[in-house]
Amino acid sequence: MRKYCLILTIVYSFTFAQTKDYSKLSKDELINIINSNEKEIKSLREKLVIEKSAKDKLESKQSFSINSEIAELKKSIKETNSVFLREMFDNKYVNKSYLMETDLGIDDISTRIENSKILITSILLDETNKDVFEVCKKALIFNQNYLKLFEIRNNVLNQKYDVQKVTTSIKEIEDLPILDENSKLDVTKNKIRNLLKNYLENTCFLKKTLSDYKRGGETSIMKQKYSELEKSDRYKDYPYLIKIIKKIKNNINDYTNDDLQPCEEVKTTTTDPVKSEGVKEGTPTKENDPKSGKQ
Repeated sequence: MRKYCLILTIVYSFTFAQTKDYSKLSKDELINIINSNEKEIKSLREKLVIEKSAKDKLESKQSFSINSEIAELKKSIKETNSVFLREMFDNKYVNKSYLMETDLGIDDISTRIENSKILITSILLDETNKDVFEVCKKALIFNQNYLKLFEIRNNVLNQKYDVQKVTTSIKEIEDLPILDENSKLDVTKNKIRNLLKNYLENTCFLKKTLSDYKRGGETSIMKQKYSELEKSDRYKDYPYLIKIIKKIKNNINDYTNDDLQPCEEVKTTTTDPVKSEGVKEGTPTKENDPKSGKQ
């Protein structure tokens, strides 16, 4: 409205500025000029009102159109959920203990996880029930954790120790949203975090053990010792370390010091860049500690 008033003021001033010297005009001439200007201003005001009205109607029409489209989309989502998706969602997340009982699998199900996110998002767009809404949020958190943990297991624990990858992965796990306590995936999450924190220490411990075992040759007794290493709590959840144990078990000449992180100068209690906390995942027992003399 201020813009319209400004325009009128400018027009009014401009109109009077175009006239001759008013002191030389008669009273009637001045009255005629004023009346003429007032008529012009009135006409301009009417035009502005018409233009503003037209603009408001256009904006209202556009707003109505957008709101109508949103309403149609919501209706479509509601119908789709009701006919196809809600039963699927309830069967997976509401009627079963999926979020508590599902653990990290061996096979890559990333595509299925991504598809389930679409299902959950569709339910969220239409849902008003608070309990169902909470289930949706927990399901999205579960999916986020699952995908990241699967990625770390495959790309970090399944590869030779890399301090940067391990450090980054620990940070990524700690930044993940919280899962239901004591759910299977939550247990696995904590386990993988501890495995990462102890990866360097366990790698160095295995390096020392294999160096000792290698002196025993390829006898049946030594092969049994390698088999026991594969099953030990310390190494069984490290895919890469298990691969190295199997490698030397099959042929000691295939194993080299480069297969494991060089550990000659590593002091695991002081210089490990990723320190452990409390009792570690895969802590050696007397039975599988080569220093104990019991194998």
